[in-house]
Amino acid sequence: IETNNTAWKKEVEDEMKESFEELHNGVLEVIQSYPAGAAMSKSGTTATALFVTENAVIVASVGDSRAVLSVGTSFDAKKQASSIQLTVDHVASQKEERKRIEDLGGTISSRGGVLRVNGILVLSRSIGDAHLAKFLSRTPNVVTMTKREVREKCRTVGDGGGSDINTMKGDGDGVGDDDSEIEMPCYIILASDGLWDVLSNQEAVDLVEQTIQKYHPSISNSNGQKGGSWEEHGGAFQEAAEVLTQEAFIRGSTDNIGVCVVAIT
Repeated sequence: IETNNTAWKKEVEDEMKESFEELHNGVLEVIQSYPAGAAMSKSGTTATALFVTENAVIVASVGDSRAVLSVGTSFDAKKQASSIQLTVDHVASQKEERKRIEDLGGTISSRGGVLRVNGILVLSRSIGDAHLAKFLSRTPNVVTMTKREVREKCRTVGDGGGSDINTMKGDGDGVGDDDSEIEMPCYIILASDGLWDVLSNQEAVDLVEQTIQKYHPSISNSNGQKGGSWEEHGGAFQEAAEVLTQEAFIRGSTDNIGVCVVAIT
């Protein structure tokens, strides 16, 4: 990838759109070949894909599952990170989505206090959903960034001091007193609407940050030993995903809860 040439972004976007269309068609073929195809015609899913290479980060999505980027994460508990939503919620209540669906002959009506396509589906874009496919879209929202662009976004200064708030220097209190600065990586949270129905983007980023902060080298582990890092403890981000999943369940989420937390280094 040539970082000073943006032509690759258009190429990737076109390829992702083609891939999502092929995936959708593949799902429809399976449904049609299934013995109970009529019943399966109402099966569908949202989709959020994250592709990370040495030089680029690519996010593509349809539906209301999300990808959320952390901003200003730090091992300093006194500072709070923020978030950037990288995806778009494709739902029937969106003005542009409603017009597109109505132009195709579909309708938007309320059921249970929520606007739905033909009074049935909240989503305006999905994979599958054969019974409504002619009104829905499979075209994903695609975000393409170089690694440098991602770091510029997630290393935003949030304390007004002109310094990188993603690093933490020793201050004599025993935390972070190293010869070098210790940096918490940026991360992206991928999750289905079962999480976002009950947690805001900010709450999700906060819970992940709090979990990763436990892996600071100066903090004692359960055996009273200090040392190590989130890199040495590969389960740090796995633990963060589990924390989010459990929190959504505790808060009463009744939808599918799928969560993945990815470090962007």
